[in-house]
Amino acid sequence: MGERYFTRFWGQVVYQIGLPHLLGNSKRVQLALEHSEAVFGRPSSVYARLFDAEFRPLKEERVRARLEYLDAGPDSVNSQALMLEAIPGQPGEYRALLAHDVPGRFELKLETPEPASLQYRVNLPPQHELETTGMAEDVLREAARASGGKFYREEDLCRMAEQVEPRKAAFTQRQEVLLWNPLALLVFVGLVTGEWVLRKFSNLS
Repeated sequence: MGERYFTRFWGQVVYQIGLPHLLGNSKRVQLALEHSEAVFGRPSSVYARLFDAEFRPLKEERVRARLEYLDAGPDSVNSQALMLEAIPGQPGEYRALLAHDVPGRFELKLETPEPASLQYRVNLPPQHELETTGMAEDVLREAARASGGKFYREEDLCRMAEQVEPRKAAFTQRQEVLLWNPLALLVFVGLVTGEWVLRKFSNLS
């Protein structure tokens, strides 16, 4: 009898002391992404380790969650339901697929077995077309200098019109003269016909 209560007592002590450090703010919920970094366009999974009130692995087949998009605009959907499915053969372990189809900050929230959340960011891959990059000002200035132009920033565009200098350049207009006209066609047909008649009556081959 004493051994039974001894094991139960110290087991509860270990759970109470160790789980807060293992699981963070929540004592019975541990959430983690499949990869250390979430990348736009590359789906991955989120894993959850859940315990009941007795700190035993949760036995539910699925657990409801909610995924909130923290960077959603006023006209965008900022929340969606998510279902965590139990992993066969791994008591208390759950998994759900994340699409990562929108870049920005997200927060996954659970209410079962107790309130808990996981915040993460979906980053753009390197050199992605949606990535915000700075202006290559040095390259643009050099291109403007080499072409004889000037470089203007957005705040300097108001001065661009007054700095445009009018210049004169010689203009040569070329007009094509048609050498083929009705008179030339008539002369050509006359010459060909005359040659044919001359050959015909002179018995020339």
